[in-house]
Amino acid sequence: VASTDLQIPQRGEAVEVTLGIALKTAGFQGFTVTIPRLDLETTWENNRRSFSTEVLPGKIQVLYLDGVLRPEYKFLRMALSKDPGIELTSMVLTDAQRLYQQGGDVTQGFPASLQGMRRYDAILLGDVPPSFFGGTQLEDLKAYVAAEGGGLLMNGGTSSLGAGLWAGTVLEQLLPFTLGGAGLGQVSSPLAMYTTQAGSRHPVFDGCREYFEPASDRSLPLLEGANRIERLKPGATLLAFGVGQAESGVPL
Repeated sequence: VASTDLQIPQRGEAVEVTLGIALKTAGFQGFTVTIPRLDLETTWENNRRSFSTEVLPGKIQVLYLDGVLRPEYKFLRMALSKDPGIELTSMVLTDAQRLYQQGGDVTQGFPASLQGMRRYDAILLGDVPPSFFGGTQLEDLKAYVAAEGGGLLMNGGTSSLGAGLWAGTVLEQLLPFTLGGAGLGQVSSPLAMYTTQAGSRHPVFDGCREYFEPASDRSLPLLEGANRIERLKPGATLLAFGVGQAESGVPL
């Protein structure tokens, strides 16, 4: 399907290789990456690795809900709207009862049931308190992720995560960390953002990895704050962290 030349370093450092593949058929597809056996190589069983990926038909349907009209909403919406592979529906609370919606069915609002959530491949929650949701919406959102494979991302904010009293809700069960109570507070001092070793190789940072390197001359502006978490859950991998004058190693 695809191949490339690889120069293997003598000291055993990790090497990143990109293979370009055009996938035109929707559905799950399996692949195997193989490196030919080298002279004097005593172990070659680890020269093969198989993986699978799902090719979605058409554009990825994304729903983004934020509780505050803030810079994060503006710039995240701008970035998602520019992606030709994404069909974005975004909405933000203008007060306790009304939503301002951009894209999608303007009469829809946030889905009231699991059936409505199935229209989307991923749902992003911004600075939204759990009190916004009623009926079975949170249970349905858990089922959308845990039983049906939908994507979920929660952004930080004063009404999000532990600070927003999400601890103990059914959505905390889906997160890769425990939230703790609102008493954990938030990091209010500026933070420089860096990737961990695992994060530096993760595809989520493709195209912007150099901004998170300590010696980079393209470093990002300082983050003005962050939500604290209690701890990572077993099996979770930390991809980025923040460092400030009063804080060190803040998980991001």
